[in-house]
Amino acid sequence: MNDPTFNLLQLERRPNWYDHLPQVEAAMAEESRVATARHAAGWDGDEGGWVSPDGVSEYAWEMEDWPFPEDVAFASWFCAAYHDSDQPLNPYPNARPGWLAPTGSSWISPI
Repeated sequence: MNDPTFNLLQLERRPNWYDHLPQVEAAMAEESRVATARHAAGWDGDEGGWVSPDGVSEYAWEMEDWPFPEDVAFASWFCAAYHDSDQPLNPYPNARPGWLAPTGSSWISPI
């Protein structure tokens, strides 16, 4: 959205383009944050929506009222739901090195 040519073309087609640009950029940043967290947690997304590593659709997940990977409560919920006393759990197995969990820090197992 920082491309001046694109912005000028949009301004020509939509005179109020710059009035809405901050909201558009904020929505794009939020979508990027959600996608990054879900990919880090091993979720798969396509045109039909997101699917957890267990094969649960995001709609069924939401109906169960479980936290999503982008939620701060996800790591604690994941460890409680999938606790194995012999192995520390990592709710974000596909995270890139240096990626910060939704809490804003590197993820450390509470167990």
